[in-house]
Amino acid sequence: MDREDYEEIKQEIVKILKHFKVASPEDWDALDEWEGCELYEDLKAGVVEVFNLDDDEMGEILEEVFTSMDSE
Repeated sequence: MDREDYEEIKQEIVKILKHFKVASPEDWDALDEWEGCELYEDLKAGVVEVFNLDDDEMGEILEEVFTSMDSE
């Protein structure tokens, strides 16, 4: 994946996380089961499938997104 795709992926993830008011792994863990499923499905459909990411790639990018959101 090139740098341009990487930045676009991060922007899409942030947009979805903000929709669910998730700014940290703790926020993610605090979601009820229904919201967690919705968030997962939105990330899968809007990021994983669009950019053809595997679980490891998605996990790494998600960690970086949480780190950058934490420093804002």
